[in-house]
Amino acid sequence: MKNSFFYAAETAVYLLLISGMFISCDNSTGSDHDDDHEQEPIGVRIKSNGQGVLEYIAHQSNSTTTGSLSVTNGNTNSYTVVFLDEDLDEFTPEPDEHTITFSGATSIATFGNINSDTAPFSFDVTGTAEGSSTFRLTMNHQGAAEFVTVDLPISVTSSSN
Repeated sequence: MKNSFFYAAETAVYLLLISGMFISCDNSTGSDHDDDHEQEPIGVRIKSNGQGVLEYIAHQSNSTTTGSLSVTNGNTNSYTVVFLDEDLDEFTPEPDEHTITFSGATSIATFGNINSDTAPFSFDVTGTAEGSSTFRLTMNHQGAAEFVTVDLPISVTSSSN
């Protein structure tokens, strides 16, 4: 009698452990549908009038940059920014938790009207002197840099006046 009781108890413990393992494994795959899941940027696409003009994608082995920002000296162009996830799908992070900032190219252009309050993020570039330079775009999450591009090309051309 004692042996059958221990055998039954041992079997029950094994069944509980195995059931718990299956339940744990089942919950780990459910995170794809979790509302707290945030897309991670691996790239950025800058658009003018809905058309992509500059794209940067960070790969582990190498990064690619295609296109350039271009503005005429003395003029202002408006742009929007979307980020690219690992499937190269466009997304805009939550505006109440994210901002964008720019650095560089101060000798030929200024970045202004930076709007991170609504999706998609937007900004203006004003040409201040003819020439070519580079700038960096940073996406911040609650004040800390989450994604930073490499140096991206920008050119300011002469006005035809």
